Amino acid sequence: MMSSHNDYLCHFDFEKSMPSSIKKAANWAWTCLERLSSSFCFCFCQPETKCVLQHHLKASHKIEFEEAQKAFHQALAYLPVIDVANDECPACLVTNALKTFPLIASKSEIAPVSELKMNGVDCYPEVVPMGLNTKRSFPCCVINTWIGDSEYEIENQCREIALLNLDLDELPSMPPWEYENIEHAFLPGQAVVKRLWAIKQGEPEEEVGKSELFRHNLSNAVAATICLRDLVRIKCFYPGAIPESDFDSLMDSLTEWINCSVEKEPLLKKISDELFKADTSEVSAYLDSLSALYSVMLLHHPDMPLIDSDQGKTKDSISKIMNKCIEESLQPIKDAGDYIINAKLKSCIYPTPEGQQQYRSTSRYFMMLREYWMLCQRAITDRTGHHVAWHPYPLSTLVINIKHRIDTCIKGMSKTGFEFNENIKSDMDELVEALLHWDVDEITIGGEDLLNKIQTVALWLEETDIKLGRCLVVMIPEEQTYIEYARQLFENYDNDAKTAFKRMLDNADKQAAKQKENIAEDSQKEKTTECFPTPDGTRWSDIKIQLGAIPFRGKLQMFLDSVVASVPAYYPNARKVMCS
Repeated sequence: MMSSHNDYLCHFDFEKSMPSSIKKAANWAWTCLERLSSSFCFCFCQPETKCVLQHHLKASHKIEFEEAQKAFHQALAYLPVIDVANDECPACLVTNALKTFPLIASKSEIAPVSELKMNGVDCYPEVVPMGLNTKRSFPCCVINTWIGDSEYEIENQCREIALLNLDLDELPSMPPWEYENIEHAFLPGQAVVKRLWAIKQGEPEEEVGKSELFRHNLSNAVAATICLRDLVRIKCFYPGAIPESDFDSLMDSLTEWINCSVEKEPLLKKISDELFKADTSEVSAYLDSLSALYSVMLLHHPDMPLIDSDQGKTKDSISKIMNKCIEESLQPIKDAGDYIINAKLKSCIYPTPEGQQQYRSTSRYFMMLREYWMLCQRAITDRTGHHVAWHPYPLSTLVINIKHRIDTCIKGMSKTGFEFNENIKSDMDELVEALLHWDVDEITIGGEDLLNKIQTVALWLEETDIKLGRCLVVMIPEEQTYIEYARQLFENYDNDAKTAFKRMLDNADKQAAKQKENIAEDSQKEKTTECFPTPDGTRWSDIKIQLGAIPFRGKLQMFLDSVVASVPAYYPNARKVMCS
């Protein structure tokens, strides 16, 4: 989320997280500060003060100031150890301090580019007067670092070093009211930069011990915290979805599991004491503390990779570790998680938190109506192309739940004064009825009528969307969980139906191929029937058979039968002669 305060300052919100190495996070944050300072100099200080920078700074890569601020905000999100009073944003304080530079430079008696000498012995910047020149300039570009009397090197730096070291008592003369404004903006930002510099330079990190069962205790603590957060969210957003007795029982059990797991681990106990505020009376603050608790604990999981600059990869890694913690947790925690998931999928129909009217607006009711109807539309469209089906319909309970959600949205829109088209509702009901009760033959015969109704509803959705101003509202996690779950089930059913029909076609092809093979074998046998042996060049029409005395008529008949059978079919006359 971004909010702009003025031309200089933009605030970006990132969830605070603890990295595996605070020093590495500080190094990255300092790099982002360098980019921020350089970008500020290019975008604001030069145009306003006519500052003439040296050639090497002009040739450097220009970074858009807003993007530089965003990167710095994100970097400091991994350094929650840098905290300031009144819960102010440390990145905004630094940016606010930078905006004092043009005013200071405009009051300088000489050009606002000078030399800053830094003591290299203790590696701490120190502004040294520029020889005999008593006129002051605001140091911002050239750093002369010396070690001892003779060794030195020149570094090309920008505002971040001056911001780290500048003593306001050394500023040029200016009106008191301007000085007070500068001091009010500059000092808090300088404090943040000094803290960052100290961590970057190697401030020792506190080592906290771990037991041999650290992974086991961590998995239980993370899984219980996630379940507790989801449980509280359901209680807040879906009042009545979970019976009060069940809620109290689960609440006590999960809280006890969290306390039991963290008490055994000094590191988890330290994190819990800093982040988990169990006695808060505000639900939002309680949910935030639970989210912060499991997020920071996850970063200490043995399987957690190093934080990547790619937000997508980082989010994917955290998601995998969360699922692993739930799988490795004890059975009572898994049972609580299953109960909560079941409530999300069946009982959490539509959010109705008290005192939050945005969940009862026409545009939000319509947005969720459209999301749920698109699930039904996908299922109906798929079934019109299926040649197999199962009865009873395996997803009946899911479709009925979706229909209940759609009806809730329709009733909600009506309560806001929206006149709902009864014909559209009738079409929706008929389509759902077909999905639940029609067999394959009925869908095949009435498929065109179903598609026409789908088209009618789709056109109404588009027209209503335009009428309401195409308002897009962010879905809450429970709604996203349900929609992703339902979409996956419909996709699985579609794949199963297509696979079953393909299996039937493959079996039919195999049977046809086997039948064809049998016919070919029979034909081949008929062609290769063994004939009665005859001399070469002899024609069957020339053959005369003379019978001698045969003792038994039965043997004679058997002999004649064998001779007749041996005569090929393409000699019909020979067969007649022999039979006579």
